[in-house]
Formats: sequence, structure tokens, C-alpha cells
Amino acid sequence: AAGFEARVSHRGVDAVAFVGSAATATAVVRAAGLKRTLVEASGNGPQIICDAAALDAAAAAAVYGASFAGGQCCVATERLLVQESVHEEVLELILHHARQATLGDPLDEGTGVGPLNHEAVAATVDEHLADARAKGASIRCGGERATGFPTDLYYPLTVIDGVTTDMLLFTDETFGPVLPITTFTDDDEAVALANDSHLGLQAAVFTSSLRRAFHYVHRVRAGSIVVNDSTDFWEPHPPFGGASRTQSGWGRIGGKYTLLDMTDLRTAALVTAGAGLALVPIQWALRQFLGRPVDLLGGMALFGVGMLLLSAGFSWYFDSEFAVQLKATVLGGVSAVAFALDALGGGKLLARRVASYLPYRDVHARRLGLGLALTGAVMDGANLLVALAGSKEVRL
Repeated sequence: AAGFEARVSHRGVDAVAFVGSAATATAVVRAAGLKRTLVEASGNGPQIICDAAALDAAAAAAVYGASFAGGQCCVATERLLVQESVHEEVLELILHHARQATLGDPLDEGTGVGPLNHEAVAATVDEHLADARAKGASIRCGGERATGFPTDLYYPLTVIDGVTTDMLLFTDETFGPVLPITTFTDDDEAVALANDSHLGLQAAVFTSSLRRAFHYVHRVRAGSIVVNDSTDFWEPHPPFGGASRTQSGWGRIGGKYTLLDMTDLRTAALVTAGAGLALVPIQWALRQFLGRPVDLLGGMALFGVGMLLLSAGFSWYFDSEFAVQLKATVLGGVSAVAFALDALGGGKLLARRVASYLPYRDVHARRLGLGLALTGAVMDGANLLVALAGSKEVRL
């Protein structure tokens, strides 16, 4: 424990991310102090089955959610809430699917449920089942450790009915292959049961009604709500994490959200008035110039007018070959600078500014940036070649 706290609190550690139990997460955060932390802790994920739903698919999802990885998963189906009117039908379907969840070697592709990780996990399963039995719940299949295996850590998928809110199976994370069933009468009671937990990581609801689906999405206190799939639903890119006012953690894992949570957002204020900062860095000035489309268009117009006036001035004051060559050299130099800016990403920067006003920003930025950069490079390159030709025909 001392080594763990020393690593987390070490001054060389800028931020800490943790995935594990709520109890250990509390110790991690305490040791980290005010450092940036990202915590994904325990879950007590309820799956809700409404009367108007694909009941067989819902039963199969519940069995999968309780048996995947032996139930040793933060988003496992720890509680199954079934509407009273379809309870018996759902129970029979669950028992049918549970019989197909074969207990065995986790390396065997035919195995549906593997062993538990260690004795402490198995002891927790024993304790929770004993508590439920003592308080009146009924075991419908499984219920005790299996024999005839290399260790006594093999626990068959256990379906237990009549679970109430005062049982450990309902209040705590069991972290084993146990499917506790509790009934409800209407949507409001289902929401109340789902939220009757100190954890709130991921929940699932099965219903054929979009209105009822969003009733649960807006009211169930969980970081993620899955509609018509298991609580074990997982994709790597959506934001995933615990809900506020729960002990399931904070921050989000998935896609760009993890990077944002672990990034320091800094603000720099540069005041030039009266500070003697006459020379502004070119890159900063370029970004400011490209920051507003109105300024950009105005700057382009002024640049064009300036070039016309410069050309007219040379032609009016001088009519010699030297004047033509000088004008061509000046224009060529300007074109070379513009070409270099395009090559260094000026077009891409502009594209990202423009694309920031469009939907699907990243896609538009890549496409628009490439198009502008290539177009600008071609145009400036052509202008450069013509200007450097230096003949008398080079006129604006």
C-alpha cells in the first residue's frame, strides 16, 4: 500500500488514471490529491425489461451480461429488473439460455462461463448468495461452487429470483456469474429501483417504444444507457464513465474524450498596448489574421489592390527594361513568400478555420485543407514562374 501511494503522489506524476473497484479508487484519489485524475470504478448495472420488448433477445442479453468474463466486468448485468406482467415468460427464457452457458476452461471456445479470478471474488459471491437465501430469494439454477475442476473457483451461472432491495445482491457489486431478478410494476418504479444504488456506470433497457426508451435515458442515473442490448455493450470511441452523485468515478474513457480529460487547458493573454512589444511573432500574427474570415477577405482585397498600385507605379514612373525587371523581381519575391506559406500549412490553417463553422468538422478540415493547400500552391507556383521570367510582357 505504501508503494502504491508513493507512486501516485510522486511529484513526477502529473496525472493518474485508474480502473478498478470503488474502494481502491477512493484510495487512489486520496493519494493523488489535487492532481488531475480519471476514474472508472465499480458498476451495479441494471438491465430493465419492459412488457413491450423483444423478450427472447432481452433474456439472451441478460444471460450474456451476467456470464461474460465470469461476471467479472464493471458493466456486467448485476441486476435484472423485469416488468411484473412478463416475469414468468422472461424467467423461462432466461433459464433456457442459462443452460447453454457451459462452465469450463476459459481457453475453450465452447465455454460460456470461466473460473473466478481469485478466492476473494468467490468468497464475495458465496456471501451475497447466502444473504439472499436467508432473506427469501430462490435459486433457480446454479447457486454453489462446481466440483471436478482444477480449482474451486469455478462458479456456474446462477439465476436467483425474488431479489429485494435489502439484499447484498441488489445493493453491492457481486462481480461474479450471478443474475438476480427483481420485478417492477411501471416505468417510474423501474427508474426508482435502477437508481437505488450508490453506483451508476452503465445500464440497459429493452423496450419497443422509443418514448419509453427516452423516459429511461433521461431518468436513470448512469454514465451510459444502452437501449435493446446488454449492459456489456462496448465500443472504443463513445465516452464511457460513471454518473455524477455515484461512486463509479468521473471523467470519460473512449475516443478523444480521454485525451481531453488528461489535457491541461491553458490560457495565454498577450497585451501589446504600452508594453513596447512592437514586433509581433509572424506565426501569431498569421493565426490572428486567419482567425476571422472577414479579416481574411479584406486582407486579400488589400493585397490585390496594393499589387496593382505597385505595378502601376513602376510602369508610370519608369519605362525602362530595368523597371520591368525590378517589378518582376518584387512580384516574384512576394509570390515566393506566398508559395512558402502555403507549403508550410497556411492553406491548411485557413481550411481548419473555415471548417470549424461546418458540421463533421474533422472530415471537412482534412478535405478542405488539402484542397486549399494544393490550389494555393499551384496558383502561387504559376505566378512565381511567370514573374521570374522577367520579360517585358510581364505586366499586371
